Amino acid sequence: KVSIVSDKPQTTRNTIMGVLTKNDCQIVFLDTPGIHRARNKLSEHMAKSTGSALESVDTAVILIDAESGIGNGDRQLMERMNNGSVPYYILLNKKDLIDNEKIAEQASQLRQYDNALAVLAVSAKTGEGIDELEERLMERLDEGPMYFPEDMVTDLPEQFIAAEFIREKALELLRDEVPHGIGVEIEKIHV
Repeated sequence: KVSIVSDKPQTTRNTIMGVLTKNDCQIVFLDTPGIHRARNKLSEHMAKSTGSALESVDTAVILIDAESGIGNGDRQLMERMNNGSVPYYILLNKKDLIDNEKIAEQASQLRQYDNALAVLAVSAKTGEGIDELEERLMERLDEGPMYFPEDMVTDLPEQFIAAEFIREKALELLRDEVPHGIGVEIEKIHV
């Protein structure tokens, strides 16, 4: 785990790199802030981070919360991606929480975005469907060198990851008492 998870939208503030090394391949993932309308300096920074990441990737993976359904923001993002030059997959997440009929209905709606490589249903929580996504991403890789050591999972320093995990727990446990814009700074780590 290199990136935090929260039920609050727009939790990811920075582009976070994760490295997956399997067999003879290596996939570098960039977890970016979601694409949204900037309302303050923090959200402006997040939007720039996402735009920069989209310019530097071979394939994008767009994650939609299937339990909440496809919203206007999701549709706007799909239009933007459909008119762009980056090939992309659409992932319907939380497959474990909704029935197959609702997944099929949403997948059918998303297939109208004909530049999408595929619409896949996954559960980030249980891992269901993740193997298929990994296989599809591996098929798209060009042959080349391993850019990172086999045991490397991120390029982030330990202090950044520790601060993010503390922020994740604060968002989870404190709810209304803590503003969404909470930040954590690590001054010292004792080993």
